[in-house]
Amino acid sequence: MRLPTDGEIAALYQQYQTPPHIQDHMRAVAAIAIELGRYHQADLGLVDAAAKLHDLVRIPEQWPTLPATIATPQPHAEINYLILQSAYPEVAAAIRPHSLMTILAKDPFPSLEAKLVYYADKRVNHAEV
Repeated sequence: MRLPTDGEIAALYQQYQTPPHIQDHMRAVAAIAIELGRYHQADLGLVDAAAKLHDLVRIPEQWPTLPATIATPQPHAEINYLILQSAYPEVAAAIRPHSLMTILAKDPFPSLEAKLVYYADKRVNHAEV
């Protein structure tokens, strides 16, 4: 499994013009998800990367930075899945189900790591737990 380094994550934030307040949110989600992951024997590297990238492209103002192959509008979780799927398929799979209504689906989470990112994301409002 290939996971992005912190430098690669920072480069993705720059490439997709991720606003600082969204970066702060993702870092807070990562801190919560990693702490929970320690108690559940999760892959902490995957949890960290997925949490730090789950809202990489979150707002329509970022859509001009997207590759031409990604159509908009569509849910941001799907956009981020499409951005990351070729370079980081496990990270992409872990972030794909993080939208609020995912919880209503039967067996919504493909992995423990995806479930942790989902839960931590719902516990963090902006950058506050």
